[in-house]
Amino acid sequence: MEINMEVKDWLFLFAAIFGPIIAVWVSVWLINKKERRKEKMEFFKELMISRAIPGSLAFVKTVNCIDVVFADSTKVKDAWRALHDEYASDKATSATVKAKKTKLIEEIAKDLGYKGITWDKIIESAYTPKWLIDDAEGNEKFKEGQLEFIEVMKAWKQTLPPVQKPQE
Repeated sequence: MEINMEVKDWLFLFAAIFGPIIAVWVSVWLINKKERRKEKMEFFKELMISRAIPGSLAFVKTVNCIDVVFADSTKVKDAWRALHDEYASDKATSATVKAKKTKLIEEIAKDLGYKGITWDKIIESAYTPKWLIDDAEGNEKFKEGQLEFIEVMKAWKQTLPPVQKPQE
């Protein structure tokens, strides 16, 4: 029995065997790419939501994931390291921190494909209701009061005579 196959037959056989494999591979690749973008977008949304409240827990949680979520973006990771270093600096001011935070948000936006946006204005125009600011200030005053109370109690404790344990 002789098999006489022409080039078109070989091409058909190749397509029949490898076509579905390539199609599945491309589909999985596209789904993974879509999921990575979705994760980055969720990250960006959380960062934008929490940008108006300096030091918020949401912001801290979000930026601590940058090295994983944006592992493929050197510019984003560099902007995060610059902000991180600024937070750790003794010479940091609110203006320098704001500039580094703006740069980080800008780099993330560029990574996601947003271009031509004036980020300074967007950062400045973040909405923070007065009640939230008042609440944060009240919490800060409460914490200060607690610390003062602890100091007063320590000072008062030092004025008391030592307590002697009863002997058995």
